[in-house]
Amino acid sequence: MACDLIVTSVISHAPTSPGGFGYVEIYFTTSDQYVNFSITGAVNQPYGVVRNTGVLYAQLLPAGGYFYTISRQDDPTCQVGGDFIILHAPAAVDPSLNDPARWEPVGGVLPNPVPLKVEASLTDAQGAPRPGLHVEVELWHPAAAAAFVSFRATVREAVQYVDAAPYLRAQLVALHRYTATAGSPLIDQDASLRFTYRYRVVDKAGPEQWLTRAGERYGVLAALPGPADTMAPYVADTVGKVASVFPDFEGVQFVGMPLEATVLLPPDAGAARWAELRYLDAYRQPVEIRSYALASTLPAGVLRIPLPDDPPLCAAFVEVSVRDDNRAYVGTCGHVVPAPPASTSGLYSDPLYGTY
Repeated sequence: MACDLIVTSVISHAPTSPGGFGYVEIYFTTSDQYVNFSITGAVNQPYGVVRNTGVLYAQLLPAGGYFYTISRQDDPTCQVGGDFIILHAPAAVDPSLNDPARWEPVGGVLPNPVPLKVEASLTDAQGAPRPGLHVEVELWHPAAAAAFVSFRATVREAVQYVDAAPYLRAQLVALHRYTATAGSPLIDQDASLRFTYRYRVVDKAGPEQWLTRAGERYGVLAALPGPADTMAPYVADTVGKVASVFPDFEGVQFVGMPLEATVLLPPDAGAARWAELRYLDAYRQPVEIRSYALASTLPAGVLRIPLPDDPPLCAAFVEVSVRDDNRAYVGTCGHVVPAPPASTSGLYSDPLYGTY
């Protein structure tokens, strides 16, 4: 009987991370149902008798040189062999090590996406497409022991962005709790979420190493008036804008709800900070400034600043900001006196007709 064992192709795959493992694919033809298969080299893998499927895989191979042997099971003298090399993996480089913190708007009728950058090689070391290629993504609270969200996405480009907005939206639930009082700004823990993310590329051969993106991110429960990829203009930094969804930043007070302004407070840099209310008259001239010290223990997030119910009588506007200095001074035009609480004596008080 003639030996019909022929090897048609040997394709080796380098490890995807330094110190990892690669693998080899050996394509062959023969009429026998079973073959003997072994590999020697940096590690030895005697596979023994293997069913003939036309392709043999050897995995978990560290970088180095190898020799493979294949023989027919019914005729061990019918044998072929050859050399192949598993190349070393290139050092993994995270191209976003200097990413700044991002503030992502989450929610609204037409929600904005929260794009997370992932990168993957679409082909293997031999230039062939990678079957089963996808990416696994995990969202983490800082210093947590486990991810709070895991999801996967198909990889179609070498550099692409996957949308984490639906997963963050499920974590941010608006609660009607108004515990802030005048002079006591606070971080609304229900309106923002601090997170980092990591991802790994996976194909038929298995997963690559995890890559963690540098730079923290904050999901913010907010609906912006138009498309935006970040809420950076609303962070209380050197600009210190007030986050508002109202046209021209004109606030609206709803019945039964407190009047307050909101800014995004970045992480404490160690400096003292104050929430400042700068009252202006109809001519945009300052008439009074009130400042409230912010506790150094406040975490980054959505800072709610309640507006006092006794503004200066001559004030027509108020500007809200976060500063690193205290500029407070008392104006001279008097204050609005809050209405007294409703009487519990059973009498009704009317400003025109008196009490009856």
